Amino acid sequence: MTELTAQLSRLSQIHAKDHFVVSCYIRLELRDRVRQKYLTALKSATKPVADWLEQVDVPHDIRAALERDLKRIRDYASHRTNLPGAPGLAIFACEDLQLFEAIPLPRVYRTRVGVGHTPSIQELAAAEEDFGRVVAAVVDRRGARIFEITAFGGRELVDLIGAETRGGKFHSDRADSPGWGEAAFHHRIREEHFRHYAQVARQLAVLDGQSPVRGVVLAGPGPDPKALARFLNPALRQRLFGTARLNLKQVSVPVVREMVLSLRRQHELESERAAVTELLKGQGTGWAVAGPRATLRALSRGQVRVLLVRPQLTGWGFRCGTTGRLVIAKADCRDEGAPEPVADLANEAIEEALRQRVTIVAIDDPESGEAIDGMAGLLRFRG
Repeated sequence: MTELTAQLSRLSQIHAKDHFVVSCYIRLELRDRVRQKYLTALKSATKPVADWLEQVDVPHDIRAALERDLKRIRDYASHRTNLPGAPGLAIFACEDLQLFEAIPLPRVYRTRVGVGHTPSIQELAAAEEDFGRVVAAVVDRRGARIFEITAFGGRELVDLIGAETRGGKFHSDRADSPGWGEAAFHHRIREEHFRHYAQVARQLAVLDGQSPVRGVVLAGPGPDPKALARFLNPALRQRLFGTARLNLKQVSVPVVREMVLSLRRQHELESERAAVTELLKGQGTGWAVAGPRATLRALSRGQVRVLLVRPQLTGWGFRCGTTGRLVIAKADCRDEGAPEPVADLANEAIEEALRQRVTIVAIDDPESGEAIDGMAGLLRFRG
């Protein structure tokens, strides 16, 4: 049993009964850490909870305990020494249960705070599966080291030494071949490099066959990574996140993991732009919807294939008492039961999407954010 599995098992058994558990997800990517922008986002995410408390009847002692839990989370996040090196952090707190647990995450879609009688662990549960298994090959002309990077760690799998076919100890074994130098002798050095790249590519294919990888990263000095990319089979080439410059003899698991996270984020930014382009095309053909009201309606029908959300989107809404559908106004429930206020509508939409195993894309670009009108969805089928 992994540490994450044990944490999920423990959190899934928690029920606070008359009290509340605060579930907080904080995005800690590089741009969020600059000038502690993540703290501003955390304060903005906490405000809907305060507004929600004004709408519901909560005893004073429970309200006070909840406010203390929120303060504990803010105080913890305010100290940089408490922050992990990971791009995300999940915090679960409940004073009544003496619960305060902080878990580093490889990705957080948006900084958000949720309140309920049980912890919101959908994003935590999906973290490892969504991240998948990434293999990174660090190569030069004499050797290669292959690493496996997962959501919460990494390890070195293979250490390869390139095959060499050199001449004799003191003299060349050219025999009576004409001319001098590599160019006149069958391009031997180039051939050795090509055989080495092919050997590494075969090893990557074997690892993919044993357990499918989510992505591939290639690194090394000079042109070696791009040269190796040409030897990958088509299936792996489509999953190539990118290349980087690293010294084979100086790499370690933490260095490779940091490189993988950086290249994976760049790859995700490209995927975000592609998703927005698909959204703009799909709106004219009925294969996409934009705006919270239309997106939530499609989400309730199980139509959404990809959910696009702006991380800055805040605001509380309602859940229909009978159907459980999320809406932005009480009138949208109609005959679906009494509307119950929810502290953060976008937070609940993400939780619902995770339950449906919908792909979630957080759109950070302001221009793209205007196109999705806060929230949008690419559809599995047209309504």
